[in-house]
Amino acid sequence: MEYVVLKDGIDAHGGAVWPLAFDISDSDTKVLLSSAVDGDAYLCSWDLRSFALNWRYSESTIVNEGVFQLAAITIRGEVPIIAGATLSGIYRWDGSTGLRLPDGDAAWGKTMRGVAIVHIPGLRPYLVSSGQDGRIYRFDPWTGETRGDPLYRHDSTATAVAVSFCGTSRAMIVSGDELGLVYRCEAGSGLLIGEPLEFDDGISLLRVGSDVFGSSPLVFIADEQGTLHCRDVTTGKQVGRPIATGQGVSSMALVGISGKLLPVTCGEDGTVRCWDPVSGQLCGILAEGTSVASAAVGGNIVLAIGTESGQISSGVVKIHPEV
Repeated sequence: MEYVVLKDGIDAHGGAVWPLAFDISDSDTKVLLSSAVDGDAYLCSWDLRSFALNWRYSESTIVNEGVFQLAAITIRGEVPIIAGATLSGIYRWDGSTGLRLPDGDAAWGKTMRGVAIVHIPGLRPYLVSSGQDGRIYRFDPWTGETRGDPLYRHDSTATAVAVSFCGTSRAMIVSGDELGLVYRCEAGSGLLIGEPLEFDDGISLLRVGSDVFGSSPLVFIADEQGTLHCRDVTTGKQVGRPIATGQGVSSMALVGISGKLLPVTCGEDGTVRCWDPVSGQLCGILAEGTSVASAAVGGNIVLAIGTESGQISSGVVKIHPEV
């Protein structure tokens, strides 16, 4: 297995790149978003085809106090929105210009650990975020105003949130917490699905298969000890074997090869690895890096990798026939 680099050597930041996210919701514009842990930690938008810098948000250090997760949505006729979960709430930017939007209710001083987009045809999209207070909040992407009461509440810090799309008319919110519980909720009705999924260690990351394969019902869950679990979002049943990576996972993305979903992780040692969820074994070491993101672009699953030295590359993962 190898990581075939298509675009390399972009000096994006003066510190370790983290996190990374794609915005491919507009068919004409493909964007990669990046921030950094320290140093030059300004939010940047990059053209995915040329890696030219679209804009850099450097108005102040207000957002450089910790961006845990980035999400984006572009709808024709509306201002494209980028949202970031930070220590002081959800910050939002105009995705075309990089200008920060008025706070609304979203940036209210409460730490938000995760943010994702819920976009169901026929319904107005909303931001869903996981709070340090355990609550799962909803906000309007364009105004930042609260959308109703919190959907539900974890008994500990809600550390991660993701949205799994099942077909064209159904979406499910998945969130995890410090106690190792993962909740599933119907995004349309707000009703919880079944009992929480239970794990031995706290949850650090969630990635949903529908980000890569639109019909995938899978969610990959990374716990604080670095073990990866794969579950069916609708039934909660385990798929394949748990993957013991041997260390904490700082970033995770999914790639698809021959219809099979494979998790890609950045470990605490700064190494990017790809894993087989069926056997639970390592497929291969891809690169050095501190963050990863993936998206389906033009029929290919594009993987972006950020490094300790502030560089970003993009490419595809290819698997050798014997693997």
